[in-house]
Amino acid sequence: RGVNPGPPRRRPVGGGGGVPGPTVHTFSTGVGGGGGFPTARGASNPAELARQREKILAQLLALRADVYALTEVENDGYGANSAVRDLVNGLNALAPAGTTYRYVFVPFGLGGDLIKCTLNYREQTVEPVGSPATTTTPPFGANRPPLAQTFREIATGEKFTVVVNHFRSKGGTGTGLDADQGDGQGVLNHLRTQQAQGLVDWLATDPTASGDPDFLIVGDLNSYAKEDPITAIRAAGFVNLLEWFEGPGGYSFAFEGQYGHLDHALASPSLLGQITSARTWHVNADEPACLDYNLENKSAAQQALNVGTPFRSSDHDPIVVGLNLAPAFTYAAWAAQISWPSGTESSPSADADGDGLNNAMEYFLSSDPLVPSVAAVPFITANGASVEFAYYRRRNADLLDVTVETSADLQSWSRHGAGTWMGEAGAGTDIYSVSLPLSSGTVFARLRVIVR
Repeated sequence: RGVNPGPPRRRPVGGGGGVPGPTVHTFSTGVGGGGGFPTARGASNPAELARQREKILAQLLALRADVYALTEVENDGYGANSAVRDLVNGLNALAPAGTTYRYVFVPFGLGGDLIKCTLNYREQTVEPVGSPATTTTPPFGANRPPLAQTFREIATGEKFTVVVNHFRSKGGTGTGLDADQGDGQGVLNHLRTQQAQGLVDWLATDPTASGDPDFLIVGDLNSYAKEDPITAIRAAGFVNLLEWFEGPGGYSFAFEGQYGHLDHALASPSLLGQITSARTWHVNADEPACLDYNLENKSAAQQALNVGTPFRSSDHDPIVVGLNLAPAFTYAAWAAQISWPSGTESSPSADADGDGLNNAMEYFLSSDPLVPSVAAVPFITANGASVEFAYYRRRNADLLDVTVETSADLQSWSRHGAGTWMGEAGAGTDIYSVSLPLSSGTVFARLRVIVR
């Protein structure tokens, strides 16, 4: 790969479980649905299928997930020759000892499209709770429906529900409100917004009867972060995890030289404090099409490039979310266990020990609010053309917002997100880091935290 080696493996995201949301670029086996080759939307022949399968499995195994939420899998049931079974069989043939994957069997149809969403899981770490669920309420009746399944983490007994989606694409034509409105959101934006609103309305009914408010929406929503569909989901209280951790400007897809996030992970408020990190693994969007599985119009030398690697296994980058499932440890619960001296203010905005860190920040940093200390304050280290802003964070803190911000004048501040999980810093505490580019002049950096 020359001077651009690319990311050899995905960054760790911490926590006891990981949920990635890869698009597998229309994985069709050519046999499960009885259509043969060339498949309607996938590989043209068995040789291409073998190349595609090898790349997809390399990517999935590198993600080391507990739950896989996949889009663009052939909609050909769950029989012996189905695409769903073929992928799970491939994972199990290559997985390390002690790791076995299963698929969530869906006893009902998932729309009439050629492709569908699927869920696979590692049986040693999580188990399905109850039955999967979907909705055919318009606008999903004529479009790819969502798939929801509640899982229980075996180690903790904690539950969470994963909902994988593949909204209508920006391709084709539309009429009326679904015509291109000239606002940059493309055709069928109204339909995608209806899908987004229908999704959150459906989730509000607890479709899997989990009795648990922890929902994780993942998938290819075919909408960029500031477009109406994502805005509708956020308006329902869900938090855009990639923007939260990576900051603005991230991407998972490239189209005609422009980059952005079509693939998303959004958490319900109750789940947010249990998310350790969310990252995009850039193994696809940055890569040229000549590295994909297709054989057409390629020389023998080009066909031999990166065979069996995760690179360009799809045209979308996979996203991965780390979970540390436990009830949120609220500020009120933290404050209640502290023996505040008489006359000491215990509110979040007060600074009980006078060390310059208010009580809310002491809670977030896992430091003692009654002992003046700078040991837990964020620190900065040089790293070539950037600096690393690192900070401690209480695991399962109940937060409304956390981000590193920079400013040149202490007036206007730019967000850089919550950063990357770097590891455990002690019992109940993790360390995070945000890479900030060096620039000329003075730059100020701060950690902004809002507790619930």
